[in-house]
Amino acid sequence: HALVSHNCVLGPQVELGPGVTLAGHVSILAGSRLAMRVAVHQFVTVGAGAFVQMCSALARDVLPLCVSSCESCSVDWTCLQRRGRGVQDGNALAAFFSQQHPA
Repeated sequence: HALVSHNCVLGPQVELGPGVTLAGHVSILAGSRLAMRVAVHQFVTVGAGAFVQMCSALARDVLPLCVSSCESCSVDWTCLQRRGRGVQDGNALAAFFSQQHPA
């Protein structure tokens, strides 16, 4: 079971693992996957095609096409390949991610 609170928006083909908890006004965009026991703070957006690792607690937005945990965000190369994107696109996303989520 997952808990989806008030005013949440779930896009098409979203996968929620068991024990996922979404606070109010959360947006999970198309094709995103949240693994078991992920907790998402209110007003957070999870970008399209993102994957959130098990037991993560998210208090800030997750960028699209990335793998995210509580501490880090990186390009999901497998997802890029499935969408027909190349290395150049992945490198551009990685540069953008490093600016948005500094280590």
